[in-house]
Amino acid sequence: MTHLDGDSVLDISDNCQEAANGEQTDTDGDGIGDVCDPDLDGDGINNSDDNCPYLKNPLQTDVNGMYTLEASDQVGDDCVVDSDGDGIDDRDQVGDNCVVDSDGDGIDDSEQTYGSMKYSGTVYVPSDKGDNYIGIVFGYVNNRKFYLLSWKPTNYNFETTTFQTGVKGLNLKVVNSNTGPGQTLAYALWHSSTTVNQDTVLWQDGNMTRWSNYTSYKWFLWHYTDLNKIRFQLYDVDSLLADSGDIYDTSITGGRVGVYQFGQESVLWSDLKVQCIPRDNKALYLDGVDDYIVLTNITRLDIYQSFSVGLWIKIDSLAGGDMPLFCTDTRTICLWLDGGFIHGSYGNNTVTSTSTINTNQWISLLYIYDESEYSMTLYVNGNSVGVTSDVTPIDLTQYITDEDTLFYLGKNSNNFYKGYVDEFVFYNVALLGTEINDHIHLPSITKYPTFHRYGKLYYKMDQTTGSMYLKDEGLLEVPGQIQGSPILEDVKPQDYSRFNLEYPDN
Repeated sequence: MTHLDGDSVLDISDNCQEAANGEQTDTDGDGIGDVCDPDLDGDGINNSDDNCPYLKNPLQTDVNGMYTLEASDQVGDDCVVDSDGDGIDDRDQVGDNCVVDSDGDGIDDSEQTYGSMKYSGTVYVPSDKGDNYIGIVFGYVNNRKFYLLSWKPTNYNFETTTFQTGVKGLNLKVVNSNTGPGQTLAYALWHSSTTVNQDTVLWQDGNMTRWSNYTSYKWFLWHYTDLNKIRFQLYDVDSLLADSGDIYDTSITGGRVGVYQFGQESVLWSDLKVQCIPRDNKALYLDGVDDYIVLTNITRLDIYQSFSVGLWIKIDSLAGGDMPLFCTDTRTICLWLDGGFIHGSYGNNTVTSTSTINTNQWISLLYIYDESEYSMTLYVNGNSVGVTSDVTPIDLTQYITDEDTLFYLGKNSNNFYKGYVDEFVFYNVALLGTEINDHIHLPSITKYPTFHRYGKLYYKMDQTTGSMYLKDEGLLEVPGQIQGSPILEDVKPQDYSRFNLEYPDN
């Protein structure tokens, strides 16, 4: 592959092959890099004559120079902060879309932070010197809390007298240092393993892929902050060298991005780009008349002892009477609402919440039967709201008819649920008390390595109205059979509710 200008960007993707421009800046998006473009902003006026060359302004308006050239500051109004020359900064006279500190917190808005995003770029070391760390930073909150993807070409100790060994290959860490910048954190960043109170390793490349001098590498980093999911890929020209797969971590929900060098000189970073990623989240609306979902039966769910049922709901009224959420026709096992109170059944045993839920608000519900504790417990937004004790396990094999064993979402023998439902999950184990808050914050059972093999059913509801089946992303992969005409709607407020539960101080 040719590489004429030595800026680390291969000619096949270089937008200015005649001059080095590693940043690949293209202000007007016309495919010609700024270094080679005679009209940077694409407004039809050559750079040498343009009074605002980096911002499209074909009218060349210059308020304080409209009448005499001598009075003009020779700078177009779109490029100055005092366009009328009155001595008052325009940013103090207009709305948030024009100021650099819109919330008045003293932090410049231009120091851009990101939520869900795709971060990409090219790295090239045009030197024989050094065999140390290069990498990228994302989710940067401050100098003691951030994600770090580092890459080393050889194994090497930080110092000969220490055990801090830098192992060759790629390494992803979440940094949460209790000391901040200093020798302790420096040792921890160099060391390829976890350091208590400093950083935690989330992923290491098992192939120990090293970087080489005089070689261009293209990397892509996805951080889905609403799903707490991270993925990294590395390419050499067009060959995939490393893929982290999906990594789940809830430590940081966004921040600034950057590049990283530790002891390595002569590094060229180029074509750095950040693309925001929106989340498309839907929920299922059931009409309370004839909408429901046929799921599966007790036998296929392997319910022999403990189980957990979780979902998010939103209702607009407490006057709906008996509204089944997850039930058999005869309530062998059932989770339902009645007058706003939550009820759970297990055989002839029941548990009821001590208070009603709120209307017109997304609520996380969790119903757990724990065979080891002989208890049935209901949770709302992670808080226990009802417990029944001394409930011995039931031999569910005694139930053989569909009325006793077949589960539905949104109905039982005589009643239907009216409202929204989202993120339904069924485990054939009891979630531990210490994990309940984590569970409601994470909308995917794949984030639970410990319980993933127990997640029998998982319906995200993220599909389109008109579907005949709900996709099951749990272990059973049982499509939910849609009955009636339920509607799948966008529900970004549900994500907002989950975020507020996880980060109440934000």
